[in-house]
Amino acid sequence: MRKNLVSVLCVVLTFIAARTSTNHVAAFPMGAGHCDTGKAIANGAHGTSGSGSLANGNYELRILEEIASDAASSWSCPSKKMKPNRKASLYTGTEYTITLSSKDADDGGYFKGFLIRLSGKQGEDHVKEALILGPESASVGQDHPLCIPHPGVAGVTHVNPIDKTTVDVILSFDQPVEALLEVTVVRNNDPMGNNLWYYDSYDIVVSNSSSPSSSKSSKSSKACKGIKMSKGSKSKKSSKSKKSSKSGK
Repeated sequence: MRKNLVSVLCVVLTFIAARTSTNHVAAFPMGAGHCDTGKAIANGAHGTSGSGSLANGNYELRILEEIASDAASSWSCPSKKMKPNRKASLYTGTEYTITLSSKDADDGGYFKGFLIRLSGKQGEDHVKEALILGPESASVGQDHPLCIPHPGVAGVTHVNPIDKTTVDVILSFDQPVEALLEVTVVRNNDPMGNNLWYYDSYDIVVSNSSSPSSSKSSKSSKACKGIKMSKGSKSKKSSKSKKSSKSGK
């Protein structure tokens, strides 16, 4: 507990010092300035005029279901692209890797800052344990200290202003829940107002699940529980109307 409080104090003091600086590019070099819901830096040094969805900046979010049969053999299921207008159906007892990346990394695409925030829609506190930084991203990110005081909220943010092309977080739920995943990405900012930052939010529904049906020794796609992306009630209504129109013919 003391360690967490010290971490929060250090980050807060860093942000206060940064806010007094006239160098907007380095305004928040060690993490997002808060852990509130919504666009993470809309009221900060980066200005309120963001650049829209992640896709506008040529960034994408992909989710990967991890499968491990035993200590000697493990593999992953095919990844899927997450979309703001889709609801992701996930399962308890399964580990998911979510990757934020620049699609044009080979052509100089990058980002400097980010906040990946997860919250239970009804304030479920167990969600705090569901999101952690991926081990391969330890050099660029951290579990955000400013999210600690928020009930039912977990967050991961950057630790430096260097150029980044990818960051991983791990999702793992032990209880069913409806959650909201919010992602803010900052490419750069300068005193002339060239604010390039992007934001998207994603609905997640977590259900109880049974064990995979395939054998442990088989690297078959049947071992994957599957990640479903649904449009919601609007698409269902439209599909029903299409069926009725076909039957009428």
